Amino acid sequence: MEANNEDKEESDIESDSTPIVRFLIEGSNIADHSGINGLGRVVGMTNQEVNCVVRELRVGNEFFASFVYVVNDLIGRRELWENLRNRKCVVGNSLWILMGYFNATLYLNESLGGLNIITTAMKEFRDHVDELEIEHIS
Repeated sequence: MEANNEDKEESDIESDSTPIVRFLIEGSNIADHSGINGLGRVVGMTNQEVNCVVRELRVGNEFFASFVYVVNDLIGRRELWENLRNRKCVVGNSLWILMGYFNATLYLNESLGGLNIITTAMKEFRDHVDELEIEHIS
């Protein structure tokens, strides 16, 4: 992955066809890159994730938020997990909300009509959830 993928120009972001990027640009004040609205700012992104710093309105505390839409291939997933490991280093001990569509499940009972076997995607998803020390909330 190229080093400059994380910091795209605003015109690149707006033309990106990734659903999560379109949602943030069109549907949320968080995507105001100038930070004028005071709610937060986008601090990095790839084709699978948008990373923001968000300011809580009442007290003004800031926290990190990552919105993901994971591609449905093994190599792409592994790129995302590498990016999230790097993001965790930036976040440190600060509050970090990580949400989105991961294109994999942690548990067999979360799959509709799927196989009753643990797939590579499921195993890697579990491993990375553990490694990142994040909690799964259904």
